[in-house]
Amino acid sequence: MAIVLSVVLSTCKKDYESGRVQIFVTYQLIYPKGSQATAIDDGAVIKLENNNRNSLHIHQGITSDCRGEIIFDNVVYGTYTLTVAHPCYNTYTNNNFIISNEENNYYVEIYKSTEPNVYVVGRKGGEAFLWNNGELPLDMAIAKSVFVSGKDVYIAGNQYSGGLKSGKLWKNGVKQDLFRTSANAVFVNGNDVYVVGGLGYLWINGSSYALSERSSTDDCEAYSVFVDGNDVYVAGKIYYNPVLWKNGEAQRLGNSNGVPVSVYVQGNDVYAVGDAYEGGILYATLWKNGIEQRLSNKPSVARSVFVFGNDVYVVGSIFDYRTFGNPYTVYHNEYVAVWKNGVEEDQYPHFGRANSVYVSENDVYVVGTIYNTATLLKNGFGHPLNDNSSAYSVFVIK
Repeated sequence: MAIVLSVVLSTCKKDYESGRVQIFVTYQLIYPKGSQATAIDDGAVIKLENNNRNSLHIHQGITSDCRGEIIFDNVVYGTYTLTVAHPCYNTYTNNNFIISNEENNYYVEIYKSTEPNVYVVGRKGGEAFLWNNGELPLDMAIAKSVFVSGKDVYIAGNQYSGGLKSGKLWKNGVKQDLFRTSANAVFVNGNDVYVVGGLGYLWINGSSYALSERSSTDDCEAYSVFVDGNDVYVAGKIYYNPVLWKNGEAQRLGNSNGVPVSVYVQGNDVYAVGDAYEGGILYATLWKNGIEQRLSNKPSVARSVFVFGNDVYVVGSIFDYRTFGNPYTVYHNEYVAVWKNGVEEDQYPHFGRANSVYVSENDVYVVGTIYNTATLLKNGFGHPLNDNSSAYSVFVIK
């Protein structure tokens, strides 16, 4: 959640004879939810340049009470380039800073990433939702995956109409129709946007490609995509066979039937996680370079994998089954599960399911549905997002 540095620049009337212009600078930190701080550290650089890009004056530093008076001498009327820079904030440049015989006010915002900017997508009721410093309903749909590239936010999800499901891609809130099937995940590499979904399809910049001869049937599904250099990896299934496609070539994973739903590549290692079947029971499973590893001996599922340094994080849930009566009835409780390097972490005693994980600077972000509420967990501490909602994907920008 970014902190905003709000800057108000006021130029007073230029003194014609002396050529002197006064620029008053006011700084104010605006935190999420509207709370405010009253001061920032000194160290701002204010630069005023004419159209020939020759610097007229550089002022460095502001007063401790966040107000500074900057005087530029020998300035003529006209349009200038004004630069406001601070070592802790993004640089602001205004190429249309006007100096005239009238007073002008300029309002700018410079973003500071002292805290990561966290994007979470999911659904609330029948609406797809993006949570990022507030709530943004997208459509009558479900948002399944989010990816942020530069200033662009990409979301893949599904919309329902007349009982039919169709895949959608939102870019900065603008919707693009993909196909009459689900869109499960999005990944951006440079200028290329990759989406995978139901019936075993991969979309690259809006063009669809079938991953298997079983594509266009319910026997094939693609759940996750990861791009490493020129290689495109897709995790999914054909029938009940767990499959990893690399550049369109399918590889069966392990020996058990199952479904991988998330893929991550680091160096020469390819990680996929999901569920493997044994005796009619699901078990959370990690496949590393095609080798199968069960994460829990209890009924469980794995939903997302992220690799940070030498550590492999997997999230999902574990089921606690109970039976009673004759004939017996089976029910279960579901608990959030986080595995680090194959070992279950013990700081996540929550009822619910974890759907996505992202690690940034040793902070572990997990999103899921806990007590019927979309929830963001940071290092195990919960932050509810909305009642009667679900969260499916998280992406963090530092």
